[in-house]
Amino acid sequence: MMSMVKYFFDISQQQLARQLFADSFLAKQHPRFYEETCGQYPIIFVSFAGCTDITWQDMKWTISNIMLKAYQSHRYLLNDESMYEEDREYFLDILKHTAVVSYNESLARLIAMLERKWEKRVIVIVDEYEKPLSVAFENSFLGDAVGFLSGSLTTCLKDNPYVVTHLHFDAYLL
Repeated sequence: MMSMVKYFFDISQQQLARQLFADSFLAKQHPRFYEETCGQYPIIFVSFAGCTDITWQDMKWTISNIMLKAYQSHRYLLNDESMYEEDREYFLDILKHTAVVSYNESLARLIAMLERKWEKRVIVIVDEYEKPLSVAFENSFLGDAVGFLSGSLTTCLKDNPYVVTHLHFDAYLL
């Protein structure tokens, strides 16, 4: 379901979004909503489903790979003229798994890069957010996981002017 939401809104794959949803119930019943939102937003999709590690060190590595995948899906930014040089270097450090990278701020920085490129607020989809916390609880490293994840997600989502906090679907349904 969450990947379907990603494909619907994803501006970087606008043509695909339009093809996938052109004949959908949503497009037919709510054409204005479809026209104004399908393929119109930069998307970051993060799934914590793979966080099944039984040690904090291993889970931190898994989370860094999740961030790596988020960056890989936006690799096109490296060639974009809106990209600042320091962001380009940071982006490459993420891709290389360089130790100097702060994964606590990596999502927030990717959001800022996408907002600058597309000049639109970013939709961040976090799937299976409870998985790492559940596994951490079962394996007695909940404090580490909560500290790390709350720092990462709070930094990028709370009061961030570059993030879509809600869409007014009701305006389209009248």
